[in-house]
Amino acid sequence: MAIKEAKEGDAVIPQISIVDIIQLKRERFSCKTENKSCYVLACRIEGEGLFFYNNEERLVKRGDVLYIPKSSSYFQTCERETIICFHLNMLGQLSPDIEVFSTKDAERICELFVRAEQLWRQRPTNYEFMCMSILYEIVSNIRICTKAQPRRSATLLKPAMKYLNANLFDAELSLEEACRAAHISRTYFNKLFYQVYGQTPTLYVNRQRIERAKQLLLSGSCYNEEIAHLCGFKDVKYFYVLFKKMTGKTTKEYKKEFENL
Repeated sequence: MAIKEAKEGDAVIPQISIVDIIQLKRERFSCKTENKSCYVLACRIEGEGLFFYNNEERLVKRGDVLYIPKSSSYFQTCERETIICFHLNMLGQLSPDIEVFSTKDAERICELFVRAEQLWRQRPTNYEFMCMSILYEIVSNIRICTKAQPRRSATLLKPAMKYLNANLFDAELSLEEACRAAHISRTYFNKLFYQVYGQTPTLYVNRQRIERAKQLLLSGSCYNEEIAHLCGFKDVKYFYVLFKKMTGKTTKEYKKEFENL
C-alpha cells in the first residue's frame, strides 16, 4: 500500500520492515561510510560517539537514538561503545538527514533495544511481530522528543575538524592550520579538543592514521613503506615506532595474528 501524499501538518507514518537487529561492541573505532545501504535506528547502550555529517557534528551518548537514512555518507569515531542497531527497509522517512534524539527516558529506551535484540537473536515463535511492536514503541517515543543539539565547544571546533578530517592522511597536515580554520589559538584549540574528544589533537590524528594502516596491512596490497606514506607519515621509522606503541605489536606481528585466525 502506497503512502498517501501528506498535507501540511499531517504526521507521515513510514512503512517499515526489519532486515536485522545486531549488537556491536567496540573498544576504539573510526571509519568513513559512503552511501549507506539501508536505514539504521540505533541506541547507544554504553559509551559516547561522534558523527560528522554534512559539515555538522552529532554527539551520541548513552540512551540517545541515532537515525541514519539510507544513502547517507558520514564519518564516525568512538571509544568503548555498545550499541544496538535496527537495520531497516523503509517506505517514507523519519527524516531526510542523520538525527540524534535525546529521549526522555533513556533507561526505558535502552531496555526496548536490548529486548528487541534478544528476541531477534533467540527467535521464539512470532519474534518478528514482537520486534516490530517494540520498534514502533521506540519510534513513537523519539518522534515526540527533542533533537539533541551540538555542544558549543564542538560547534567552535567544527571548522578545525572539517580541516583535520579532510587532511588526515596528508603528510602536510598542520594543527596550526586547523587552529586558523577555527580562528582560535593553539592553546585554546587543545583545551577545547580535549573537552570534546577526551584526547589531544595529535593523538586523534595518529589514531586515525594507525587505524587506516591496520586496514592496509591486512589487505596485503602495499609494502610497509607505502602504507606509512599513504597514512600521512613522512618518517617510516616513526611509523614503526608509533604502530608498536599504539597496538602493542609490530606490523609483522599484527599481520601474522590475523593471518592465523
